[in-house]
Amino acid sequence: MSVNVKTRSGVEEYAVHGSEAFKSLAKARILALKRFLENVEPEEENIWSGRSRKNELFKRLMSLIKASLSILYDVPVPASVREPSIENEYDLPLVVEDVAQMLALSGDPMLLRYAERYAVLARELEDII
Repeated sequence: MSVNVKTRSGVEEYAVHGSEAFKSLAKARILALKRFLENVEPEEENIWSGRSRKNELFKRLMSLIKASLSILYDVPVPASVREPSIENEYDLPLVVEDVAQMLALSGDPMLLRYAERYAVLARELEDII
């Protein structure tokens, strides 16, 4: 089976065998999201600019990342799995959407709940960024 992953430069296709491969792809993306968010300075709160909404979404995303990594802690990420390049916040909705897709395709009932939460956050991020 193959899966298409959206990136800024187009679509990458991965050959995937079994649910563990989907979990590895998801974990690589989650780790990239985590590294990006750890380096983002919170914007000054301003109820008129929407920045407080963005900060809230980033906090919710970080919380979701930590929760999902606690489930995926023993899933290896092979060297052949490239992490996405997240250069700025405009890349976030695509990567978060990919995580949702990978978790859903893993078939794990616990991760399916997280996939739904990532999908909701991807839509919310797209609306505000």
